[in-house]
Amino acid sequence: HDVDHRMLVLGQDGFGRRDVPDLHEAAQRHLHAFLIGDDQEPVDMDTVITPGLGYENACVQGCVIQEIDKQKRVIWQWRSWDHYNITDADSTIVDLTQHTIYYCHLNSIDVVNDTMLIISTRHFDEVTAINRETGNIIWRFGGKRNQFLIDGKQPDFRYQHDARYLGNNRLSLYDNGYPKERPYSKGIIFQLDQSNHTGKTIKELRHNPDVLGYNMGNLQVTRNGHIVIGWGNIRSPQYPNQYIFTEYDSSGNITNNVKLSNDYYLYSYRTFKFPWKTKLITSDHDTLNFPKGNGNSQQVLRVKNNGITALEISGVFNMNPSFQILNTFPINVNPGAEVNLTVQFNPASSFKITDLVYIVTQKSNQMIALPVTLIGNSDVTSSIQENLNVPKTFKLEQNYPNPFNPSTIIYYEIPKTVFVTLKVYDVLGRLVKTLVNEEEPAGRYSENFNSAGFSSGIYFYKLQAGNYTQIKKMILLK
Repeated sequence: HDVDHRMLVLGQDGFGRRDVPDLHEAAQRHLHAFLIGDDQEPVDMDTVITPGLGYENACVQGCVIQEIDKQKRVIWQWRSWDHYNITDADSTIVDLTQHTIYYCHLNSIDVVNDTMLIISTRHFDEVTAINRETGNIIWRFGGKRNQFLIDGKQPDFRYQHDARYLGNNRLSLYDNGYPKERPYSKGIIFQLDQSNHTGKTIKELRHNPDVLGYNMGNLQVTRNGHIVIGWGNIRSPQYPNQYIFTEYDSSGNITNNVKLSNDYYLYSYRTFKFPWKTKLITSDHDTLNFPKGNGNSQQVLRVKNNGITALEISGVFNMNPSFQILNTFPINVNPGAEVNLTVQFNPASSFKITDLVYIVTQKSNQMIALPVTLIGNSDVTSSIQENLNVPKTFKLEQNYPNPFNPSTIIYYEIPKTVFVTLKVYDVLGRLVKTLVNEEEPAGRYSENFNSAGFSSGIYFYKLQAGNYTQIKKMILLK
């Protein structure tokens, strides 16, 4: 029985999206998702451990990972039962003589690229790399089956959460620690040599005084290089008012230190930091309300640039397709100028619909998302009509910016529903990234290409949409 499900929405660049606008973009574009499920099976533990010590019909919990496409079909599956042994579990955490055994506790998944994903298995003290094409294990880091030497010795982390690939062979995780042996938690960033199974610790951050997040918790590297550690479940009757998260600068100095001061039963599973709502760009409404019985209606949202330099509205992202923004992006907005965005509401049902649209603006290397609430309450039951701005021809535009570092956006248009692939090749013609590989309806699209892990040079991107093919060049300068 699947008793616990957690979903990670993925963008087409293959990386787990951790920015709020990107999450909404992924949902709006109906991209694939990865789901983690707990799978309980009956196991005769007498055949696994010393006879006489195990239950003949024990309830053992394994894990299943599924990749789901936009039609909600399972197109890829990975089972812990096929690749892990029950005895891989940390014996100080998991008692294999019990009737109910949680041998495999999977608590994070990060999709590195088209061929590899990384998972964190808490009850193994292990981070595992998996081949997405074959399902085979590429390497195992930490725990009983560890294959790596870090700083010349075995990795030292226990009961970890939130393993993330940061690019350039760097791996981060939140090391919860273990009360009986090491009663404090820390954030760690490793530099790995995946071929030789060696590495080094390049950053290790503890709180002063130490805190113990027995479970939960995470580590986030922000865009400016700061590190945010969410300490997880640090509640304790003996130690109230514990810290919930700490932010460090690139040198390891604390810039923010936040604690809960009300009740030790409060805690945070994971903590993230995003830019606060800015006054650089504002809208005339915080909420657009579409009245009941007014289906297929439009309203105008006026957005103003309050800065002293020009801004670019690169796009808008929302989840519910009942709301459509009819403008074509990007839109340049001069200092002090305003632009009107037309929002159309055309519901597929009579239920009240609430959504959040993010208006994303760019200024040099800064990205800001202005949220506006959309509320529709219509009795109309007709199906959603096509976007009024459906392109008339196929088109692949030049990426922007170009040259770029570290990321660039590729825009394209398709006038009808076709199967679309958008792929990136190096100068030798080798495929280095698949950005799109699915059927898409008519519309205008934008895809972000992140160059993490790529070297400077010339790259080509190719759009194949039905019988239409177009190739353009872009330059990465680091």
